[in-house]
Amino acid sequence: MLATGLLLQSMAIGELLIGLYAVVALMKHIASRTTFALALVSLGCIVLLLFARPDSTLKTNFATYAFLLLVVGAISLTVETRY
Repeated sequence: MLATGLLLQSMAIGELLIGLYAVVALMKHIASRTTFALALVSLGCIVLLLFARPDSTLKTNFATYAFLLLVVGAISLTVETRY
């Protein structure tokens, strides 16, 4: 994800990729813990960027990615508990 964020400075592309992941996760019944783990990795990237590049705008992107992944994880967990 960090490599993707470094290569793709566009927030819209990252949001689109997370949206596609959300559709795949819900259709294929990917465990919500996987999505929460991805959100944790995204939060870890923010910490790394704080040390490596304090003035980077990537921190904002990864914060948005973490939030979106937490939302997808919560939706996925809701779907899991229904079955």
